[in-house]
Formats: sequence, structure tokens, C-alpha cells
Amino acid sequence: MSPRSPIPPRVAALGWFAGWFLGTLVVGSVLLSLFDTGEGPLAPWQLAVMVGSGWTIFVALLWMMSNAVGTTSLIADYGLRFRPIDLTGIIVGGAVQLAIVPVTYLALRSIWPDTFSDEAVSKRASELVSGASGLNLVLLVLVIVIGAPVVEELVYRGLLQRSFAAHIHPVMAWIGVSILFAVIHFSAVEIPGLVLAGLAFGAWPLITGRIGGAIWTHVGFNAAGLVIALGS
Repeated sequence: MSPRSPIPPRVAALGWFAGWFLGTLVVGSVLLSLFDTGEGPLAPWQLAVMVGSGWTIFVALLWMMSNAVGTTSLIADYGLRFRPIDLTGIIVGGAVQLAIVPVTYLALRSIWPDTFSDEAVSKRASELVSGASGLNLVLLVLVIVIGAPVVEELVYRGLLQRSFAAHIHPVMAWIGVSILFAVIHFSAVEIPGLVLAGLAFGAWPLITGRIGGAIWTHVGFNAAGLVIALGS
């Protein structure tokens, strides 16, 4: 297992909140007003600009925390290590997206058919890929399949989960960060599936102390989701 995270939970939580506040509420709000899409979804290039700006802020904060209270090494402080076994995460992520999540929603739909209908669950993904082709499709792949797994796993598993696991309790950190990861996407209907995804991603640092497997699992999960959305 990798060394314990040197980032104290209070610093990790404040760093995460600062990144979320600046990237989502400040920069994100400004960019949304400039894009002026009304009620329609963002174009892929607009999405890339917006999330890229937020990710830049998060990465800068990760670097600052590493230098202020860590070892000055992003690799050591956030468990950014890879092993060949981590590549199996692609299969795990795909299985969660293609099998475990659908079965979960099937059960939920039997109790709340309107809330968890196919249309409601897939609405945001369908809007995201609507009309995407050529360069726009390439941008979507870069954002969803590459960018999101790397940055989100650095933040949620590398920073938050590893910090809380080292200083509070590993299982509590695993579950708590998985719930936060789901809720912060601000889509109530997607929360069950995202909690399951978060648990799958977080199992890697819980067991190994590294986030390499978490990144690959996230890649597999998002790639499978993108394929489903494009095919629907």
C-alpha cells in the first residue's frame, strides 16, 4: 500500500471547497452567462472550456496543498501511481456501467417508475451527445473519457478519500466521498448510479492506496456510458 496521505482532512476539505466554489460557482457561472445557451445544453467546445477552467483551478490547488503541507510530490501526496493490474479497472468500470447500474435502476423503477424512467435517467447524457460528430465528438471523448477520470480521481479519491482514510477511517472515507461525488453532480436521478460508480472507483485506493486503478475504472465507466448515449 502507498504511504499515508500527508494532507490533513481540514486542508483537503477546504481545498476541495475552494476548487468547487471558484471553478463551478464563480468561473462556471461567468462562462455560462457568456455562452448564453438559454435552456439548451452546452456545445462540446463550451463544455470543454468550462470544465477545463474548473479543472485547472483544482489542479492548481492540488499543487498548492502539496507544496504547503505535503511532500511537494503530486505522485506521493495523491497516490498517483499505476501498476499493470490497474488496467483491469477498464473492465470493472464497463461492467458497473453496463450491468450493475442498469440492474439498480430496474429495481428503483419498479418502486418509482416515473422518477427513474429510462428517459429521466438518460436525459442529461442524451443532451450532451446530441448532434455530436467530428471535432465535437473528439472533444467529448477528451473531456469525458480522459479529462474527467484523471482530474476527478485526483480530487475525490487522491485528495479527499486518501486524506480522510489516513486521518479518520478508511471505510467511512470511501463511502462518504462516494456519496459526495454523486451529490456534487447535481442530478438527483443519477445519484444511485454515481454512488455505485464512486464506490467502484474508491475501492482501489481503499485496497491499494493508489488511484491508478480508480482512474482506469472511471475511464471504463465513462467510455461505456458515452457509447450507450451515442447509440441511443
